[in-house]
Amino acid sequence: MTTTHWANRSRTRDLSGPPLRPNQEIMDCFTSLVPADRNILLLGVTKEIATTYNNITAVEREPSMIENVWIGNSETKRAILDNWLTVDFPDNTFDAILGDGSLNMLSELGQVNTFVNRALPWLKPGGQIICRMFTRPDTPITMARIHAETKNPTANFSALRRLIPMYIAEQNGPRVPVKLISNLFDQMFPDRTILPWTPEQMTTLDAYYTSEAKTWFPTRTEILLELPNIVHAKFKDVGTYDIADTCPMLIITK
Repeated sequence: MTTTHWANRSRTRDLSGPPLRPNQEIMDCFTSLVPADRNILLLGVTKEIATTYNNITAVEREPSMIENVWIGNSETKRAILDNWLTVDFPDNTFDAILGDGSLNMLSELGQVNTFVNRALPWLKPGGQIICRMFTRPDTPITMARIHAETKNPTANFSALRRLIPMYIAEQNGPRVPVKLISNLFDQMFPDRTILPWTPEQMTTLDAYYTSEAKTWFPTRTEILLELPNIVHAKFKDVGTYDIADTCPMLIITK
């Protein structure tokens, strides 16, 4: 991920809603799986998770995200500027490793496998890696569906921002250059004034224009194929928010 991309995203985060940010349904699911008093490693600085859990070590590699999104260090909560693929912790340190869309950011082939193999020893016996995932459905997202959503929306703009890369992933493979999302949106809708969303909402796409980042939009089957063979993994569906069916919890148990 590039600093420029995340500097822009960090400033517009509060304009996004579910599925891009976790709502109370999602947080209730996290705490049903891992109680709020447990010792947590957080992948990124997701505000809702950091606020809910009492003992948090957050790892984030973008200074702007720590500066603009992190809730602040305290005696029981701290953010570390580092990379998930290089940071290290003693074995048996954490009760759980949590993330919201975090593993989607490990966008190069093999990175998820590498991270999970590195992270499992950090967990106490029975610990879990739990991450809400952005997936694409087995039934492909089509251009026709995206056009239909702009004419008679059944989902909010944050959901549309997920449907577009799902479509791109279906055409070009699951690792999507972020700039293609804004480029395709502009190609489809050169006149944004005809669309049923506010200009402020649509500016949340503008951070993508100069990004060199990629994001991973796999199917559930593709996720399982990239995990180490040794792990036990399952999905849990949660939530009634827009396109919640494409955002399951991935639960990996040590």
